Amino acid sequence: NGVVCQSLTAATNASNGYTIYARYTGAPSDGSTTIAAVGGSNVSPIAFPAAGNEAYGYTTDATLAGSPPVSNRFTNGGQKWAAMTTSNAEIGYQAAGSASTSYNIGHQVGISGTTYAGTYTTTIIYTCTPIY
Repeated sequence: NGVVCQSLTAATNASNGYTIYARYTGAPSDGSTTIAAVGGSNVSPIAFPAAGNEAYGYTTDATLAGSPPVSNRFTNGGQKWAAMTTSNAEIGYQAAGSASTSYNIGHQVGISGTTYAGTYTTTIIYTCTPIY
């Protein structure tokens, strides 16, 4: 399996903080074949499948919104992973103004013996929205 991590830093003077979202332009593809999504969702992330299974997903170490904010949705009982979608999914949250906060976002892909060989690409889009 291949794993990459991106460190995002956000800041705001918005009194109610901000939410950071992620989405992609489509499943990783070589133009004709795609990599299957991991089975978890942003609301219910899961452990990543064992090596040798095809899957792509993301994880975060951030506290997410909720009442109270959910600090360990992706890390409770071990690292959890969710399927990336073309709709925004929360990956970071700050409840008040902040000078600077960092977030670690991981992406993992696994292939199986039947995954077609090729160069697979997608575009990840991060959006930070202030809350006034």
